[in-house]
Amino acid sequence: MSEFSNYISRFVEAEQVRVSELARFCGVDRGTTYKYLNGGRLPATGDVVIKIGEYLRLSPMEMKQLKEAYEIDRIGKETYFSRKNVRDFLIHFPEMKWEETPVSWNETYEEKEDSCIETIQDKKEWRHILCKMLLKEQKQAKPMIRLQMQPKSSFLYDFLISQAQLFSNMRMEQIICVDHDGKDSKKGVENLESLKQIIMMHVAMLDYQSFYYYDSADSHFHNLNILPCMILTTEEVLLFHPDEKEGIWMRDPSVVSMLKNRFDANKILCSPFLHAITDGFAEYEKLTEIIYEKDCHSIQADPCIMPYLTPDMVQNYVSDPSWLKGCEGILQSYGKAWESKETIFVFMTVSGLKYFMDTGMNLEIPAFLQVRFTKEDRLNILRKMVHTPRFITYLLKEPLDAIPLNMHWYITKEAGCFLFYNRKQEQVYMILKESGLLEMFRDYMESLDSTAYYNEEESHIQLEAVLAEYEKRWKE
Repeated sequence: MSEFSNYISRFVEAEQVRVSELARFCGVDRGTTYKYLNGGRLPATGDVVIKIGEYLRLSPMEMKQLKEAYEIDRIGKETYFSRKNVRDFLIHFPEMKWEETPVSWNETYEEKEDSCIETIQDKKEWRHILCKMLLKEQKQAKPMIRLQMQPKSSFLYDFLISQAQLFSNMRMEQIICVDHDGKDSKKGVENLESLKQIIMMHVAMLDYQSFYYYDSADSHFHNLNILPCMILTTEEVLLFHPDEKEGIWMRDPSVVSMLKNRFDANKILCSPFLHAITDGFAEYEKLTEIIYEKDCHSIQADPCIMPYLTPDMVQNYVSDPSWLKGCEGILQSYGKAWESKETIFVFMTVSGLKYFMDTGMNLEIPAFLQVRFTKEDRLNILRKMVHTPRFITYLLKEPLDAIPLNMHWYITKEAGCFLFYNRKQEQVYMILKESGLLEMFRDYMESLDSTAYYNEEESHIQLEAVLAEYEKRWKE
């Protein structure tokens, strides 16, 4: 029996459903319906699945579980959870909103001044020593911490991120393990969680760089390994277990020096996990290789307005004259990209479109380069979206319609690019080239179908409704 057949069989037996009546309601023959129940066959389309759920009078949660069971059997468990993990990553991408809140920590523990090594035996003690190490390092002339651990310690990252201004002058380097079997649902989500945490460090504007190597994360950081995690400052080192309940804190200069050398030697064998670009014009060629690639898949909440801009608009809305040439170059590159394709497909959300209409700001363009679009030009851009047939705009359905405004994503076979804003509202491009995550992202984008977005006609109707709403509002 399959996941799907097991699920519907329980309801059919419990409610003593007559198979012939279920088959008639779903528009299939009785023999086919019996195959659904014994796992011999899956419905050809999701519409039949919905009809089965309607006949069984499933609750919204039960209907969701039925659809999930169907998808697991249709595409395989590993693929299903890989795509689900990517979808959750996009929906929960860090927002632009930023709040710095203090993290409380216990000041009662006192280390032995004459001791170069101390053992740690509980999480409270571990957190206290970690805070003292970081605050002490922050006072160094050139503060730096080295981390050889997975980005899982919520306390460490919460402390650094919540106190980002305090640690803004501290250099941070981290070596992480990327699981080479990323398609495994559990390992895939761990790799995505690592990526999300690392992006949060960049959103916080910390001076942070990550490096990775391939192996089994479990074999290095679990599986009976003794104190596999390390936090290293200028004068101290903390070795600890991933559960943060036990460890060793050392201040012997020879030990610290040896471990620094070992960390630096390991780093040479690793690759940069992400490459951050805070100045899009300075490394423009690297971005064009990704964003204008013919097979690029992209998704974002706010509208892609570049195809609808004119040179006059660039002159009007780029506030800094020194950047005009660069902006005009971007516009020309977009134009060439559009001309090279027969049809351009753009994904966005209704809430993202309304953000642009309400504010006159487009997050594709750095805030310091632009002034607000006038209401008339916003309407003109929206009219072009509605009436330009070669640019097809698709509006995302639930749950993708919840992707945050801060998430712009471009993915090709060779590289990926995230565009987001940090805590100072500066635009950051983050280039990703790790093949396992790229494969997961690309597979997800290529799997999107009518269940993920409204078709061309439906999207067109919604765009016209938004246009009519703002034309009426601003006319009044």
